[in-house]
Amino acid sequence: MLRPRAAWISDAEIRVWIDWLEKDGLFKLGQIKASDVYTNAFNCFRPGKTAEAQ
Repeated sequence: MLRPRAAWISDAEIRVWIDWLEKDGLFKLGQIKASDVYTNAFNCFRPGKTAEAQ
């Protein structure tokens, strides 16, 4: 089974929003990391898991 690329969340995708919020002054620089706000731990498409694992 192929894993849909869109099902996997990456730090880079979240970092875009964090950078924007830091620039706008809603977060201090370095106050929040991408890994603080998301996880792939329950993603059935993470490495080693399959859709049947839901």
